[in-house]
Amino acid sequence: MATLFELQDPSFGTLTKTKALKTENAAHTLTTAEIIEGIVQGTPTGARNITTPTAAEIITALGTQGDAVGMTFELTIVNKASSTHAFTLVGGTSVTVNGVAAVSALSSGTFIFRVESTTTVHAYRK
Repeated sequence: MATLFELQDPSFGTLTKTKALKTENAAHTLTTAEIIEGIVQGTPTGARNITTPTAAEIITALGTQGDAVGMTFELTIVNKASSTHAFTLVGGTSVTVNGVAAVSALSSGTFIFRVESTTTVHAYRK
């Protein structure tokens, strides 16, 4: 059995960074670095879309072009608005968002992204 130090990519203990949206008064398209960091937060002053990168960009960023099918990662969107303004996750080209895409005020939503094929990614609301 491998020790913790011998595991190349353990599925636990991964540190995530928090990306604070700087364009809270406009729609925002995430970069691959932002989406893979794990947490995006902001305080929108109106309903705002957050668009994912394209499936091709996500698959390339994962670094395993041929073996990416089945890989998953999570993204949590934290909405700190105190009223009715929602963030809505929108899929980029060949990215499909499944489940409720809107993250309402004073709440958070976690999405599990899964590479479904060599050209498509699905995001599932947790």
